Amino acid sequence: MPLNFLNNGYFAGTVGIGTNSPSANLEIESASNPEISIASTAGATSNYLNFKATSHTQPIQSQIKTVDNNDFTADLAFLFKGTGTGGTLSECMRIEAGGNVGIGEISPSSKLDVVGANSGSIPLVELTASGTGTFQRGVRLLNGGMNVGDSIMYAIGYADNSKNMGQTYFYYAGSGSTSNRISIGLHGVNDVLNVLGTGNVGIGETNPVSELHISGSKEGNVALAVQNTNSSYSSQVRFLNSVGTEMSAITFVPSDNSLRFYNNGNDKMIISSAGAMQFNAYGAGVLVTDASGNITATTSPPVDGITFNNGATITNQINTDVDTGTETIASVATATHDSAFFDFVIKKGLNVRSGTVYACHDGDTTPLVAFTETSTQDLGDTSDVTLSVVISGTNMELQATTTSDNWSVKSLIRAI
Repeated sequence: MPLNFLNNGYFAGTVGIGTNSPSANLEIESASNPEISIASTAGATSNYLNFKATSHTQPIQSQIKTVDNNDFTADLAFLFKGTGTGGTLSECMRIEAGGNVGIGEISPSSKLDVVGANSGSIPLVELTASGTGTFQRGVRLLNGGMNVGDSIMYAIGYADNSKNMGQTYFYYAGSGSTSNRISIGLHGVNDVLNVLGTGNVGIGETNPVSELHISGSKEGNVALAVQNTNSSYSSQVRFLNSVGTEMSAITFVPSDNSLRFYNNGNDKMIISSAGAMQFNAYGAGVLVTDASGNITATTSPPVDGITFNNGATITNQINTDVDTGTETIASVATATHDSAFFDFVIKKGLNVRSGTVYACHDGDTTPLVAFTETSTQDLGDTSDVTLSVVISGTNMELQATTTSDNWSVKSLIRAI
């Protein structure tokens, strides 16, 4: 028969309800669903379950209580006492009748509402998986009604209003598929940043075909911006070889507002703030363009040459020691050039002659060549030097035949 205690009751040992051999201070057994009911008959708004330390006379350490909502429902609150004997109970967690859970929040507005002040490097929320299952390293958040295998496996900040919330999600294209991707964006503009299983990164591109792929459709330019907010230092894009050594770079230098193209040890091209272009051919010289687009050679020794889109070239060649006999002064390839203008200067001491030798060939397998020299009158006597053009192998050559030693011949070749 049931026991009724109208006033205080006390048991010195263990109490069993439904069992005559209780193994705990209070043990309840029942063939149906065992139940403990706590009710107030005086209209109280809360029922309490208190936990104390060594004695019933000690202060309450923690407490579970109901909070009446005056609508025949109640929330469940969890309270804990602060340190010291004089500490008071403070509510740390609440489970509302509707199922919302608040940690540090007595009126949670969502299924889990966490409020608190963290300090230092301690995070507000930390989730650690230590299992050995196939999904041991993550947190799975599914949008309502979705299952594993659907497009969005997890989303953070998913909202109904376009662009009002950020989201991160995993797009599952298939097991082992290189199209599987992690995407970051805004609801309504989902795929702002995408990372494929291959490691390729797309900005505005869901299927990046390179390590970094930028795509966009907008008014104005689709741009990649590199900015150094410290005006004492440059902004730079670097290119490394397979072992991580910097080989090339494009650099903006704020001290003179120049753009520099670096390769293999030094700047190979510099564009000034005024638009002048300076080329450095491995230390052999430079070409400079002025603001009007004019190109001027400003170097010693001069540059090796210029090649135009149509195949025409401008080169220079120098032979500073032409002795008695016949020597080749300059040459052009017959396979790529039908004619050439050999501008020349012949000099020894005060004896100087300058002019142009015009030459062309017919392109036959055994090509014929024709040439004409036009020159100034001699300053002094250069009659020891005769110029001619011959076909030698695959080249059309300007040759100098001299009857004395120590002549210098410089030439500028315009080949077409």
